Amino acid sequence: MPNPFEKYNQDRIVILGSGGARYMATTQYRSTGGFILQIMQGKVQAHVDPGPGAIRDLKDHKDKVNAKKTNYIFLTHEHNDHEMSIPVIVEALQDDMEFKAKKGTFVAPAGYFDVKKYFFKMLGRTVQMQAGDSVQLEQGLSVTATTASHTDSVPNIGYILDIGNPGQKYHYKLAFTSDTEPFPDYVKTYAGVDVLVANLLRPDDVVCRGHMCTDQLIPMLREIKPAICILVHFGRRMDNEIDGNNVPAQVTKIQKAVGKQSVIIGPDDGKVIAFADILDKLSKQT
Repeated sequence: MPNPFEKYNQDRIVILGSGGARYMATTQYRSTGGFILQIMQGKVQAHVDPGPGAIRDLKDHKDKVNAKKTNYIFLTHEHNDHEMSIPVIVEALQDDMEFKAKKGTFVAPAGYFDVKKYFFKMLGRTVQMQAGDSVQLEQGLSVTATTASHTDSVPNIGYILDIGNPGQKYHYKLAFTSDTEPFPDYVKTYAGVDVLVANLLRPDDVVCRGHMCTDQLIPMLREIKPAICILVHFGRRMDNEIDGNNVPAQVTKIQKAVGKQSVIIGPDDGKVIAFADILDKLSKQT
């Protein structure tokens, strides 16, 4: 195993909200504020799918995330639990409340831009993407949009980030799948990804159209073999005040099924996951 600190440096993900779908969005039993990527030695801070509660989550976790340092926002699709807080997040990252200078890069499905939004004028750059598109965002950071099979009502994509430069020690791929059910090229799409952030709505074999359940994800993870798989977007059947928290049991089930090839993490809200720390700890246990 390569030295994880050379490969990932101090890059990490901060889970603002581990919940998803209507129950979590409307009750905030788990937050739906999305997650933050802090990569490239702190040069890049990206907020992914800032749904309901995102600005509150940033306040609650201000010891981990400074909203002013966000320079990228990624949106997978225009459903409330993924995009509701985007306008206020765009405002929060600006240097002043008069918005004198444009700031921030917003990456989203091309169809999202069909209707102009007031906050577009505050942004330094917008990037419109369709599945299969690749864009170099800056030196050492490129993004490829991936297929997501969720709903025909709105454009929906996942993303693969290529971080660092090929041939260098600091280089890896990180993907987030968006809401999706299994599709024929799922494994092919995410093969070679080092860190996979996978939306997992339901436990065991409880299938939901347009989403993923545990028993659907397991065989695909066995083939993809990411070093780390972070599960997010848990719905009501994963955690609620009556039946309790089913996430740990699902993590255990998946970990047992895939073995030591991948570290499976089912985080709570506010969890900080430093990639190198996770893999270094694992290497010392084996």
